[in-house]
Amino acid sequence: MNLFGDGGALWSVITILGPLVLGAALAFALIRNRRMTRAQEELSERATREMKIESARAEGADGAAERLERQP
Repeated sequence: MNLFGDGGALWSVITILGPLVLGAALAFALIRNRRMTRAQEELSERATREMKIESARAEGADGAAERLERQP
């Protein structure tokens, strides 16, 4: 016994519920990740600066690395 007959009803359910589930997931993600705290922003900025310095040193651009280290 086939619950959805020839499959047309199944596609109707998927077509309606799919966007609703996707929208709910996007809304949840946006609400959850809306803003970083100041501590999170500072940590992110510090980590980015350290990665840039490390990258400049690896490329042999010591002058650039030193300039990046002096930035606040």
